[in-house]
Amino acid sequence: MKHLYKSKLFSFTMFLLIVASFGQAKDKQLNFEEQALRSYTHNLSSENAGIVATSIFYLLKLQTAYPALDVTSSYLPLEQLAVDGETPEIRYMAFLARNYQNYPQWLGWLHELCQKQNALTYLEFAEIVERQVAELEMAGAGIDEAAE
Repeated sequence: MKHLYKSKLFSFTMFLLIVASFGQAKDKQLNFEEQALRSYTHNLSSENAGIVATSIFYLLKLQTAYPALDVTSSYLPLEQLAVDGETPEIRYMAFLARNYQNYPQWLGWLHELCQKQNALTYLEFAEIVERQVAELEMAGAGIDEAAE
């Protein structure tokens, strides 16, 4: 009888542990967007420019997919990158992302791009940014020549 009691107690305890572990896994799935936000925000401090650039883009996509998500934790890193980013493209991407967080209606083209679901959207974004940075640099060169 004692052995049967211990066996049932052991079975019940194992059942509770299994149920508890499934419950924890479900909680983690519910917080996917918060985990992604933390990960992308952390990646903004990477020394790899490609990781930084893709993290900026996926922060934009995350904000578009989850508009109620509190993205304030990414404000300061994006502001710092807009000023001190490694490349002009990263500085511009960070500037766009930071402004998009506050004023998405100002950047309608960016909002449409972030809503796309295909795999080429980052490449499209990178090409647009590269083209816009080149145009800004050419315009800046024209202003410098006119000033002389």
